[in-house]
Amino acid sequence: MGSRLSLVIALLAGLAGQSRAQAVAFETLGAVQVAKTDAGSRLLALNDGNPVLDGQLYGWFAFQPANGLRLMAVGEAYGESGSDSELEAELQLLSLRWWHTRAARIELGKILLPIGEFAPRRFANVNPLIGQPDTYVDEYPWGISLTGAAGRVDYTAAVVSLPAVNVRYTPGPGSRLRPVIGMGITAGPRFHVGAAVTYGSYLNADLDAQLPAGTSWQDFTQTVATLDVRYSVGRMDTRGEAVWSSYQVPTLAEAVHGLGWYLEPRVTISPRLFVAARYEHNRYPFVQPVNPGLWIGAATTQMNGEVGLGYRLSPDALVKMSLRMDHWPVHELPGVTFPDGYSLAVQFSLHSDIIQLLTRKP
Repeated sequence: MGSRLSLVIALLAGLAGQSRAQAVAFETLGAVQVAKTDAGSRLLALNDGNPVLDGQLYGWFAFQPANGLRLMAVGEAYGESGSDSELEAELQLLSLRWWHTRAARIELGKILLPIGEFAPRRFANVNPLIGQPDTYVDEYPWGISLTGAAGRVDYTAAVVSLPAVNVRYTPGPGSRLRPVIGMGITAGPRFHVGAAVTYGSYLNADLDAQLPAGTSWQDFTQTVATLDVRYSVGRMDTRGEAVWSSYQVPTLAEAVHGLGWYLEPRVTISPRLFVAARYEHNRYPFVQPVNPGLWIGAATTQMNGEVGLGYRLSPDALVKMSLRMDHWPVHELPGVTFPDGYSLAVQFSLHSDIIQLLTRKP
């Protein structure tokens, strides 16, 4: 048994050595979280208010056959105690990237929605807190993007298959191509400001039976514009983002507008210890059908705040704890309640470079 195990390890190490020579990378990130929440909050409630244990496992695979060309895939597996569903898995990203200089990079495939500043920080080892902003949209559309930078100016131009919508407040979106454009400016190493906008339909084909006669789901559009800022000074890193949106709603003569924003400071107390907070104020359009002659379209206001503490056990291991609370000034709309709630959570995450582990010398 021991000789077979040694042979398997030797074979894996040999394959890893070959992979390294061929510019192959494989990394994982595992996160386990224990949380206790209230039972009613539409934003924070989990498992009917009973304690819940959940975990995520991410895998990154990248293959670079030549300089300036990279194939990348990111997958996630997710499971939660107290849930009737089994372990879920999702391919988040699958893209081919090409670049020659920093002035232009093309990415094609299943990509990250290129709007807003939080998406690259959604992973547990880089998110300073445990929760995510309610303005963040967890979407991975198919599309093509062109990004780059010249001097202090960076830009984004893309065509993607999904809109930036939060399905807690609007129906799930259907696939339809839409543009995204954005630009940013860096003023020294400590300050960056960026803006982006996207426009297109946001409903789906299953809703056609709920629409007024003579209309289709593609006829009703959404516009989203974002503004994000990052500023660092000393041991403090502060980020903020504002999102303005406008929705054309069936049976309503005028569009419904929303505005949300958050501010997130983080202070490093020591190389291992940091504290962070996030306050968010969100006036989000709530859109739902009642029948073909009546749709609900109203802006729902919600505020939430989170404070947390993080400690790095090692460069790859991080433990965090946080308390998050939300408040809904309007607790009820027709047929829908919005009670206040809370979430108290502890999270442990561990990053691993599989290739490095297999090729490390004893």
